[in-house]
Amino acid sequence: MLNPKKAMEVNMETLKTLLNEHEMTLQELADKSCVPIETIKNIYYGKVTDPKTSTMQAICDVFNVSI
Repeated sequence: MLNPKKAMEVNMETLKTLLNEHEMTLQELADKSCVPIETIKNIYYGKVTDPKTSTMQAICDVFNVSI
């Protein structure tokens, strides 16, 4: 099982990769996922160590990937 710090790094790096692959901005992701932009930024910049499953699911749905 990943420790919380490693899980946070995975979330940040995965999000950055997906945004780059889809040529999407943080604001566009927020709009498409209905997740507040501040929450998206907090995940992106590593300020959130354990985002809610519902938040991650909404983000994953935009990119058509699983959690």
